[in-house]
Amino acid sequence: LHWSNADRDRRHALADEALAVARQVDDACVDGITPMYVMAKWEPSSRDDRLARVDELESRASGTGTLETRFFAHYLRQICLGEGGDMEAAAAELEVTSELADELRFPILRWRCLTRRSAMALLQGPAGGEPHALAALEVGQSSGQPDALSAFGAQYILVSWDRGTLVD
Repeated sequence: LHWSNADRDRRHALADEALAVARQVDDACVDGITPMYVMAKWEPSSRDDRLARVDELESRASGTGTLETRFFAHYLRQICLGEGGDMEAAAAELEVTSELADELRFPILRWRCLTRRSAMALLQGPAGGEPHALAALEVGQSSGQPDALSAFGAQYILVSWDRGTLVD
């Protein structure tokens, strides 16, 4: 549902309701719902709301939350900051996110970080993005991530486009 533009109002209403119900249960429930809330609300006009929810998540996670909760708080903040053009802050968040992914030792989290690192590097030009895209592909495929090849393909098209080798 979070990818459907046709059901935007319903998607937002369900996300709001899920977060309200989670708040009635406990912080752990809110922590579990918040990343899904952020995904359901993903659109340019909701950046401030998403960032506020992520800040709330990180605030709790830094006190008593799990490493996984801290990872998702920093991961989502990194994306929101990059979306807003604050690339320096986004890069700092990506460093924290990468450290947490290494500490957690979950290949999918490491793959997500490498994919984000490639996306950020591609904004600087094709040469910087290619090694990260290749590393993400390797980690993704070796750990059985079903989206690894399609994510790599999307990033490598940009590398080829920038180099003028897209037709090759």
